Amino acid sequence: VPGLADALRAAAAPVVAVSPLVGGAVLKGPTAAFLDWAGASPDAAGIAWYYADLLDGIVTDETGDLELPVLRIPTRMDDAEARERVARETLDFALALA
Repeated sequence: VPGLADALRAAAAPVVAVSPLVGGAVLKGPTAAFLDWAGASPDAAGIAWYYADLLDGIVTDETGDLELPVLRIPTRMDDAEARERVARETLDFALALA
């Protein structure tokens, strides 16, 4: 989307990504193909590396060193309760980065 990256860089609020990988695996969608195309490793570190100039933090269930602030929580969202929990904890994390 034209202009989106610039808008994220200029955002007054922290920009936080939630890793699309759960338990180190892609659950659906083209994530694996995209990461391969981008030359990024298929893990949260690869996602953080690719989007480093846009992100202030990342939410993931993976362990390991990342180059930016990280919130490690269970990210699988099989029901409304889990989706609400991940959203709430992600918001709290972003507010703490502000």
